Amino acid sequence: MRLRTRLALAFALLALVPLAVMVPFTLTRLRATLSRGLDARMESALLSGQEAIDRTAATARRAVEELVESPALEDLAREARESPARAIRADTARPLMKSRGLTVLTIFDRQGTTLSSGQLPARRGDPDPVLFAVTKLKTPEPVPVKVSVRDNQGLREVPALVTARPVDYGDSRLWVVGGVLLDQGLAAHLARLTQAEVALLSDKEEVARAGTVQAPTVARVLSLDEHVSVRLVFSRAAEREATLGVLRSFLLLAGLGLGFAVLLGLLMARRITQPVEALTEGVRRVGQGELDEQVRVDTTGEVGELVKTFNRMTTELRSTTERLVASERVAAWQEVARRLAHEIKNPLTPIRMSIETLVAVQDAGDARFPGIFKQSAGVILEEVDRLRRIVDEFSQFARMPKPQLEPVDLGSWRETCCRSTRRRPRESSCARRFRRGWWRGRTGTS
Repeated sequence: MRLRTRLALAFALLALVPLAVMVPFTLTRLRATLSRGLDARMESALLSGQEAIDRTAATARRAVEELVESPALEDLAREARESPARAIRADTARPLMKSRGLTVLTIFDRQGTTLSSGQLPARRGDPDPVLFAVTKLKTPEPVPVKVSVRDNQGLREVPALVTARPVDYGDSRLWVVGGVLLDQGLAAHLARLTQAEVALLSDKEEVARAGTVQAPTVARVLSLDEHVSVRLVFSRAAEREATLGVLRSFLLLAGLGLGFAVLLGLLMARRITQPVEALTEGVRRVGQGELDEQVRVDTTGEVGELVKTFNRMTTELRSTTERLVASERVAAWQEVARRLAHEIKNPLTPIRMSIETLVAVQDAGDARFPGIFKQSAGVILEEVDRLRRIVDEFSQFARMPKPQLEPVDLGSWRETCCRSTRRRPRESSCARRFRRGWWRGRTGTS
């Protein structure tokens, strides 16, 4: 992986790590805060629902008390004492119930027989032990009971809040049991008040429902007694939407941060790695022999110092190499000159000796002069040819002469060397000439 890629990834990780740490912490705190808010709202709604039920009960209690104290009911009690059958009919309770805003009203005699029922007129003359049992309670506050009503669904039991008050006239006593039904109207009122889905339950059986909420939901139960309760269902959709909104915001922020970090990382990596890549390319070219390579990048800091050092190094390396090449060239030419001088000097020695021999023989007037002259001339001509070959080889870019291998009769060559000296051969001189002649036969030089 290239350095530029690693730097870009490092910047990306640097941008993501804080978000990865903060997002779970923030979401946890947000959920906790929203949960506390929802709990507070539910508690407030439960309190409001309880207060609404209490107000409904109080209104029903006042309505029953006002009805009991009204002249109409006093007249009804007087007429009932004189002639119960004519005074209280089956439809007597309904107008009284409507006039007071009640939905439950039943008039009983002292024994608990139904004289008139506003919610179920057909019960006249029958006992209603559930409602009449309220007359035995000592509390003046309305209590929840099950009341029989008839509607489009037929005869059914509906919970209600009722209270009982006696009506006395002389020795005659009537009981008025009145209240309100816990029906769809109350459920709708509680739903509007609490902004929740409200269900009225009787022995865990739903008798009325109002309001709708979005999922997910959480339920709370408001218990009126062991048989009657109100279930309020609250939506957690707002909490979920808030959490998702924050999460989407964090994801958007993470995406923007990641993109910005990658872009910044690429720009910074390019600024950092461009001199490094230029230095790498420069080193490669220097390795290929381009000693005059110079890295031309605009950078500062440590990398800038490195570039300047590299450029100085290549300059000094070129200068040093040029000096070294020049020194090697001088040394090579010195070696060539030494070898050339050596190669030229070797033929000159036999030539000089041959000429000295001829001069000495001629001065002595020796009769062998013609033979010696012929032999010496041959030696001189041979050495001159060797000089010519050396010069020819040197003229071809100063190449050294190739060895000329040829068979040599060492005995005759020894005799030739001895005659060229005009002296009798001595062992040391002949041995030296023998060795020189053997070496000439091996290398083509003397």
